[in-house]
Amino acid sequence: GININQSDFINDTKKISVQGGILVEYILNKNFSVMGKLKYYESQIIFPYSKIVGTGMLFNQYEFFTCKYDGIIISLPITANYNFKIYRSLSGSLRLGTSINSEISNKYDYPAEVKKDYGNFFIKITGGINLNYNTEKIIYFVGFESLAGAKRGSITGKDFNNHQQTQNYAMENYLFNIGMKFNLK
Repeated sequence: GININQSDFINDTKKISVQGGILVEYILNKNFSVMGKLKYYESQIIFPYSKIVGTGMLFNQYEFFTCKYDGIIISLPITANYNFKIYRSLSGSLRLGTSINSEISNKYDYPAEVKKDYGNFFIKITGGINLNYNTEKIIYFVGFESLAGAKRGSITGKDFNNHQQTQNYAMENYLFNIGMKFNLK
């Protein structure tokens, strides 16, 4: 499928990459199932950072940076699914569950004073929706899921009113999936 990576930074180009994986689904009854996936995807965060490098007569002098994180994630989303018929061979499913994630690679392009020592393991809530076309032995599907990740950037400083503020930056991945499910009965 396709992975669209979203950051809050206004100049973010929305990195688009390929993601993939395998899934296993256990059917509980007509409407409910449990699904486990093993997914590979890339994540990226881009955010602005500035620091005071001097003071003038009236104003501070700043140096501006664009901070960038690139990571590769292996994810194990486990979801409960509600499956429903739409029309004849067309059905849908809604998912909600948790995602166990491991960052297998990372690259930080941050100034020295911006934190980079985040854990490589994180757990998040995940959800999604599928549109399925059912044949006798194969189910073709198109779906969407959100895999929001862990914090990979944090800036603490004072705002214009001299109040202490912290801004956190976390992974935001929107995955569009296409695939096939085979019935193993």
